[in-house]
Amino acid sequence: MGLMFIIYTLSSEDGYASGQRSANVQEIIKENVHEYMDSTEIGQNLHYGLQSLIEAISPDGDNWYQTIRDIAHFSLYFFLALLLYITFSIAGISRLWKIILSLLICLGYALFDEFHQSMVIGRISTMDDVIVDMCGTLMSLGLCWVISAFCASLRSKPRQRL
Repeated sequence: MGLMFIIYTLSSEDGYASGQRSANVQEIIKENVHEYMDSTEIGQNLHYGLQSLIEAISPDGDNWYQTIRDIAHFSLYFFLALLLYITFSIAGISRLWKIILSLLICLGYALFDEFHQSMVIGRISTMDDVIVDMCGTLMSLGLCWVISAFCASLRSKPRQRL
């Protein structure tokens, strides 16, 4: 619930405040990473690789501002799905239902969040944000599924004594 409150609060910011937050994060990243990236060969290679990756996968090309916003959406929903999965695990729900419920809650909340955001002054609602949210959700739940299946396979193997 805490993470959902954070998402709701961030979506409640008007367009100017939201834009300023993104610009501040972008500046912090630039300040902290710029010197390292320019001063070492590894940093220069990393910078080139990251720039190429962002240009390849981002519809906005090398627009770091939008990329940072997409990373924020992805990360928030990655952790929301993870927390939901853990909560359902504690409740003893089966693995398949944990995935289904977490996915449906994240999808519903992403749609609600975009609807809410469309009513905030200076903000717009886009399905692109919902898609990025769902990518974070699916990545998280896929990781949970793999880890859960691996742990289940370890529990099912008989232990050998030395």
